[in-house]
Amino acid sequence: MDTKVNNEPNSLSTVTDYAAAIQHVSSGQFTSRFSEGGQRYFASIFGAPLFALSRFAPEAFASNDNNLLVISSDPSHAADGGRWWSLYAKTHGPSKFNLTICFPHKPPGGKAPKPLLFQPPQQVVKNWQKHLQASSTPPDVVVFYPKDFDELETTASELILYAAGSKVLVSCYTRLDSLIARCMLASRGYKTSAIIGFHFTEDEPQLFASGAWWFSAIAPTHGNSLSPDIELVEKLRMANLQLTRLFLQTDNREDKEVLASIVATRASDIVDGEDIETVRLSNSSGIDLASGRFFKMNEDGEGEHFIWDDTVMSADLLALQPPANLETAEDEDRLALLLWISHAAAQEAKRELNVLTGNGAVPPEISGSAVPSESSIAVAAESPSASASAIEAASTAEISEAFTTEPAAATTPASTPEPVETEATSVDTKVFSRNRSRLSRSAGTVNVLALAAMLGREGEATTTSYDAAKTQILTWLRDSDFILEHPDENSHVESPAGEVTVETDGQSIWAMRFDNRSTMETGAIWRVEATLIGQPVPAISLRLIQVRSSEEAPPPVISGVPRLIVNIADRVGLQDAGEALRNTALHLKREGDNTPLARLLLNPHRTQPVIVISGEVDASADRLAKRLTGVAHVVCIDNATSNQMIRAFGRERSVFGNAIRLYRPGFSATANPYQHPTWALKGSQLPKWLANNIFEEACAISLEADDLDDRAPSFQSVRNLLATKRMASSERRISELRQQAEKAASSKDEKIRQLQEVRDEQDAVLGMYRDESDKLTKQNEQLKRDLQAALLERDTAAEEVRQLNYRINNKWADEVAPETSLSDESYYPDNWDELEEWVDSYGEGKLVLHEKALKAVKSSPFKDIPFAYKALEYLVRYFVPMKQRDPKDDAPFHAEITALAELGLEREPVGEALNNHRYKQSYRRLYEGKTIWLDDHLKWGVGFDPATLFRLYFHYHEASGKVIVGHLTTHLPNSLTHTS
Repeated sequence: MDTKVNNEPNSLSTVTDYAAAIQHVSSGQFTSRFSEGGQRYFASIFGAPLFALSRFAPEAFASNDNNLLVISSDPSHAADGGRWWSLYAKTHGPSKFNLTICFPHKPPGGKAPKPLLFQPPQQVVKNWQKHLQASSTPPDVVVFYPKDFDELETTASELILYAAGSKVLVSCYTRLDSLIARCMLASRGYKTSAIIGFHFTEDEPQLFASGAWWFSAIAPTHGNSLSPDIELVEKLRMANLQLTRLFLQTDNREDKEVLASIVATRASDIVDGEDIETVRLSNSSGIDLASGRFFKMNEDGEGEHFIWDDTVMSADLLALQPPANLETAEDEDRLALLLWISHAAAQEAKRELNVLTGNGAVPPEISGSAVPSESSIAVAAESPSASASAIEAASTAEISEAFTTEPAAATTPASTPEPVETEATSVDTKVFSRNRSRLSRSAGTVNVLALAAMLGREGEATTTSYDAAKTQILTWLRDSDFILEHPDENSHVESPAGEVTVETDGQSIWAMRFDNRSTMETGAIWRVEATLIGQPVPAISLRLIQVRSSEEAPPPVISGVPRLIVNIADRVGLQDAGEALRNTALHLKREGDNTPLARLLLNPHRTQPVIVISGEVDASADRLAKRLTGVAHVVCIDNATSNQMIRAFGRERSVFGNAIRLYRPGFSATANPYQHPTWALKGSQLPKWLANNIFEEACAISLEADDLDDRAPSFQSVRNLLATKRMASSERRISELRQQAEKAASSKDEKIRQLQEVRDEQDAVLGMYRDESDKLTKQNEQLKRDLQAALLERDTAAEEVRQLNYRINNKWADEVAPETSLSDESYYPDNWDELEEWVDSYGEGKLVLHEKALKAVKSSPFKDIPFAYKALEYLVRYFVPMKQRDPKDDAPFHAEITALAELGLEREPVGEALNNHRYKQSYRRLYEGKTIWLDDHLKWGVGFDPATLFRLYFHYHEASGKVIVGHLTTHLPNSLTHTS
């Protein structure tokens, strides 16, 4: 059994305490093979909540019936079935420890250390609300790791519904986070405790880390809960936002530790020789509380010292600062200062926004982007003009809120825990990176891009745009040697170079599909599908498709948009939500040119990404814009515009220096910065690989729709639509003729003639139905082929995801001493209860434990139980390889001899006992329905004392290559022992 560490409730109080205590638990001794950083990492992650439980809810360890619930987005907590919780709980000695872990995603997979598999798993569920609804009683204790302020606020409301009266232990990264969270919960009626810290050592606190700060709160019952103070909650949200921005500007854990200790604290500093009272924003900056002047650190040859910055806080904001009061608690004063700083930052952001946007023509917070519908591109194309008026009507107050209401996350996302040692956490930073959008490389029909735009230019008459765009498409086809003699009628032209098909109603819908076979020899052909809508607003949709014969075909990124789109943008004009889609880059270098950039980025109806290039760039930017015509906006900015972006959006959402950033549709001042990728630019020319990456990202974004036909209808969809319209028109005509035949027929000949017309019309409709049936059959076959290609691509992607998850979720493997692999780490239990599981885990399919051996070992008096496990391990690692070795290979033979010598074991045949009719039946076993004899055995010790004597009887099964253990640890009867 496990050795219990009967610690007093408060004896374990630091990370190092838990790292040492777990190695005094027999089942946790394998952690000693971790590097020092690895030991501290796991002690930090799992010691922190146990530390909080021991301080705020010690009853959780005193009773086996406590109902514990963990709410966390950190995959570490749900890893390996929650067995790490079971293991580390033994440092407090409970005989049983049960909890439910609520992790909102699929629990991480991967290969756990074998010793960990002997720990009981915990229950892991996705949705804690559903779990509590299904439970008959609320949890006794909830351990809560809020991912951000929004989750904290939402969970606070829901716990009142589902867990009223329960004790909630809240974990935060910094003490300031805890102050904000505690204040918010108290405003809802929660009874809160003092804040305690889980330190690295007694002398070294953790100022910024996962699980570093805790407090307890009792969820109020329905009658005792308070209505949320909206004004206070918004102030706390803003404070959390400001704290998040400050931490995002720091690059490493050490800087975050310093920031956590100093931000929003009063200090006395010397700036340019003046001794002033300040409030600190970081280790290198702050504000003079008397004048509102900002100061910063200056590094020169004379050393580091503070100098004045050019920024000065306005007098009205400075007057709002909380007064210093020696009677006020330090925490209370610090929170008040942070609320003031965040309010001042929000007001300054509004003023910067007024500078950035002129008269405030920026939309409020963005909820999504509009896409054209399949049945009426024209209706969707009207939205840009509507959105333009909405943009002009937006109020300054709405605009500023969009800039100052960022998803607060003063606690670093729980998916990126901050362990004590940086070496143990280097891999976690990858969680912030977003997988790049990619186009498929599989064989089959691959969509490359899909775009929809309104035709014409802003302020110009668009009545002729439909015909002008069609003229450009016909000219483009003519240049490819495809001439349509009757372009306003349905037609089909084919040649060895490809084929062109046109479907139209002859009025306001014109669709074209062009298959270019000139690249067939490379393993792929290109298909262009363009649809024009004339009413009510002229619009165009286009799909570019690559039909790949194999996975080795040229990748889809080698292309650009078809030249016809470039020509239409140049000569007719294209618009995306009221913004012109150009075939050249927009260069903003004059004073005031930043206004259109802000409007473009924050346009709520924008469907195309914006590529913003900062720094000096040559004509390659225009080449990229031409390649992306209609698919993306390309904008080049200078340093002045970059600086204004930084002041309005923050550095994390801006682009500056020599860099490129892609802003996806739906960008706002509150957007997740990691969803808008950046690339560093070296030199003034965009390299080919970078242009390809940007093109692929933009094209992949254009394909992001639940139903691609809703964004840009395919040629087949338009054809089906027109066929339906024609059939409906024919049916109406038939009905009219029937009515005429019934009412207007005056003679037999007239009736015959009219009936003949009806029959002819019905025959024509029947022919149309047959043609449509043939088309649908072919379409169905093509869809089946596309489905197979999609399934292949899905399976490939799933395998890549599985491999990526395996690497991420097995980050502990990097923390093991170099010479050891945790998955191969030997574990020798000190009890017989784990014997069967041990054989399953360590037997490698080569070891079979006979039921009689299992029965015998249950009553074995042998004291050195781990030695018995080592003897079994010898059979697997050395005996079987020796038996299966190549006759010319002596290495396994010598390894087996060495292993026996190191263990002090002897291996010998059982001898005459098998020939003695009195004893031989004791050596007989049944295996797979056949008799085997225990003809070999291991010996250790002499005499007859079963407590110190070890014997293991076994048989090597040649057919299966397995060792069948038939008895241990006592003697089987022979002529010397007589009895076992």
